[in-house]
Amino acid sequence: DIPITVNSFAAPIDVTVLGTSGTVGALGAPPRLMAAHYRNGSLWTSHNVGVNSTGGISKPTRDGVRWYEITGIPTGQTPSVAQSGTVYQSGPEDLSYWMGTIMVSGQGHAAMGFTRAGPTNHLDAATCGRLAGDAAGTMGTPVTYTASTSAYNPSDGSNPHRWGDFSYTSLDPSDDMTMWTIQEWCQSPGNGFAVQVAQLLAPPPALPVNCTPAGVTQGVGAISVVVQGSPAVGAGFFDPGTGFSKHIAAAVN
Repeated sequence: DIPITVNSFAAPIDVTVLGTSGTVGALGAPPRLMAAHYRNGSLWTSHNVGVNSTGGISKPTRDGVRWYEITGIPTGQTPSVAQSGTVYQSGPEDLSYWMGTIMVSGQGHAAMGFTRAGPTNHLDAATCGRLAGDAAGTMGTPVTYTASTSAYNPSDGSNPHRWGDFSYTSLDPSDDMTMWTIQEWCQSPGNGFAVQVAQLLAPPPALPVNCTPAGVTQGVGAISVVVQGSPAVGAGFFDPGTGFSKHIAAAVN
């Protein structure tokens, strides 16, 4: 066992959800690490945390997802946190994000999927992500990809009602870029819930700006042409390497 120092956090709290009698469970203390993923010398994982309106740990009013990139594992050094962050809703609305799982692609981009709900929101599935070049510890704004209109009131006689376990974010084995997230949401009233699959596309190829040489003489045989692209907003050229069925390709006319 190797202890790793992380930033302080509060245990997640049970979630008040629109139309639900009682609360919905958030897998409270101790927080459970979710779906660890090892890539390029780093271990990525996440867990539920309780936060307040500013993301602090004092008197939590909602839940968020804390994520980590831990390095030093294959080198014999003591592992440490390279970067971490918390996905949460700021401001007066007690909207919670929890049950998050994280994945990182061959390009170094990361994506998460999780449950979203609150006093004025039903239980929905949501996702967010970060580009490899983004500032350390940051994630993009969460996007909800279901639209529940149903109250979750299972006849289990418990408070909080059970929720969780169904959260998974993975890489497409064909290209090492496309990701898929599978998250739980309330599809129909009462006991009804489902898991919804969403495809998360990688940034597009870079926009070509020039090539060298700019032209070639027909019939001269094989020649190397270097294409330069503009890597704006995550766009870039990427080839996953051997073992993947989809590769970078170009056409000449």
